[in-house]
Amino acid sequence: MSRDFILNLSEICERMAAITFDGLTLTPQDSVPTPLWERDRRAIEAELGTDLSQTWMYNAVTVYLLEAGYELNAIASLMKSESQQASIYPLVRAIVERTGVVNWILSEDATHRQRALRSSISYLVSINPYVKALNALKVEQEHQAEFRKQQELIETLMTQWFGEPTKPDDPKTSEPTSDRTQWEYEGESYPGFNKLCKLSLERSNLTKSLASAMYDVLSGFTHPNLFFGREHLLAAEGRIFLAYGESDIEKITRFALGAYGEGVKRTACYFQEDPDEAITTVDMLSDEVDAISVL
Repeated sequence: MSRDFILNLSEICERMAAITFDGLTLTPQDSVPTPLWERDRRAIEAELGTDLSQTWMYNAVTVYLLEAGYELNAIASLMKSESQQASIYPLVRAIVERTGVVNWILSEDATHRQRALRSSISYLVSINPYVKALNALKVEQEHQAEFRKQQELIETLMTQWFGEPTKPDDPKTSEPTSDRTQWEYEGESYPGFNKLCKLSLERSNLTKSLASAMYDVLSGFTHPNLFFGREHLLAAEGRIFLAYGESDIEKITRFALGAYGEGVKRTACYFQEDPDEAITTVDMLSDEVDAISVL
């Protein structure tokens, strides 16, 4: 495997991540013209009597894009140390999942109310397993009570804002499900992971079936699976080892870079008055991958 190719690809990953670390800032709400995020905030506050859901949106998008950026940097570090191998797949899957949520919330096709609702759903879905984990780990009761209270508040506010959720029956119990990812408000529910994969590369016209297949591949290489794993298995001179060629590394890294670039563009267009610099940088880095491509 060419050392130059791997170093060039790792540098592109770092520069893509740096767009978020160094450049994405919130346009002041009193800017002229009024930024999109502020127009949404005013509309939501008028409808719901509070702009809390807009705060939740900012938190969700910021945290997920930052996490995805650090995961992209981790891929670059693995490449530089020539130890990317199987470790790259969990990182790419994590990037795809997070940028999928970002793109779902900030979709250009969504109304301000849908963006508020999707942001609220992301909070609802996130806090539930956290509360369960605190209970299972038997952490301090005071800490558990604090987050149970937060969970109750989120669910109460969502009912006030968007009405009672529809909860499909749990097939195991024939009772309404407690799985918050299945709860539906005004026709909206949390996307499944295959759908998040499609959302992460929505502008590339990735079909639903192909996105589902790609996510299954990422999961196959992330979870223990002998059949996926043996695709990279080689035996030589009495040794068994895993081999990853340049084309393998490029394909999976392109997927991560494409998903992350989508999230950056959507975030810049929503929160920044002039998103052109971020968009131009994403496109330039994509071109650089094409220039060094071994595919």
